[in-house]
Amino acid sequence: LRVSCSFSYQWYPWYPSMEPIIYWFREGDGPHSDPVATNDPNRRQKPETQGRFRLVGDPSINDCSLSIKEARLSDSGIYYFRVERGPNVKYNYRDKKLNLQVTAEKPDIQFLEPLESGHPTKLTCSLSLPCDEQHPLLFSWAGDTLDEMDPGTLHSSELTLTP
Repeated sequence: LRVSCSFSYQWYPWYPSMEPIIYWFREGDGPHSDPVATNDPNRRQKPETQGRFRLVGDPSINDCSLSIKEARLSDSGIYYFRVERGPNVKYNYRDKKLNLQVTAEKPDIQFLEPLESGHPTKLTCSLSLPCDEQHPLLFSWAGDTLDEMDPGTLHSSELTLTP
């Protein structure tokens, strides 16, 4: 997921020409809390978002875009960003917040006919949401006698079992 974001602020000639530092925070967290994403190499990122939330915009052109990988239900919430540029610019953008709602589809399990002992039956796990090759789904089945799965499968996975 990519969240496009741009920002602006009042500029004065005496402001330093250094690159802006961007912080994304979860609503309720202050500027001294660990951000969910930042380009500040001296700040620790929240452990639960590390490696998944990443600032992908170019702050030098006022781009604060955010990338979120492997979104979790616990990521749902409201986020805001902050820009700092030297000692003079420190601004929290709380009027335009990101409201992230992560949903999970509940599995729809249906048996077309009763399972019979000794007769092979196919189980198919599929997802109706669009996927692309850059962000493929990862299917996994757990059990003692499973074969390797086709890594090229994007939308579904099939398992044959004999009860």
